[in-house]
Amino acid sequence: MILNKYTLYILSILVILSKEILVFNEEILVLFSFVVFFSLSYNFVSDSISHELDSRSNKIKEEFDFYQEMKEKTIVHLVSYYKKQKSLSKKVKSVFYAVKNSLDFLLTYCLISYLRELTFDVEEKLKKILNYQSKVVYSLQKKISSEIFDYLYFAHLKGKKKPFKLLLNSISSLLKNV
Repeated sequence: MILNKYTLYILSILVILSKEILVFNEEILVLFSFVVFFSLSYNFVSDSISHELDSRSNKIKEEFDFYQEMKEKTIVHLVSYYKKQKSLSKKVKSVFYAVKNSLDFLLTYCLISYLRELTFDVEEKLKKILNYQSKVVYSLQKKISSEIFDYLYFAHLKGKKKPFKLLLNSISSLLKNV
């Protein structure tokens, strides 16, 4: 049956050529050569081409699977990295709050300590000022009392009774107030 088919094709080509329906020129010869090349390639080389295309297809599939697997591993790695980063962020926040609380405590302690020291320094300075003021007042009172005493004593020696009476009245007034 295949033989009859080829015979029919050959006879039809011979008829077309003999009736000059198809004239041989360069273009027809190139077309004829191409058809012969294509048919011979299809019949004799198709298996090797098919085999080569199949192997290339398998190789491309393997590369695709490899890169797909790498992509999945990368995504898993990135997810684990993200989880580690999130955990680290939480730990850093907790350390930050602990340090902040410690610093707040230290700042409060230092402020209280500074205020105590400042209060102590101010009290010491006030004591020194009060002591100095007491010395000045004492020396002033001593000087004034000695001058008043001298004035009154010399006035008494001269015979004047009023300053001496004034002195006695002042002493008695002071004794009542104490």
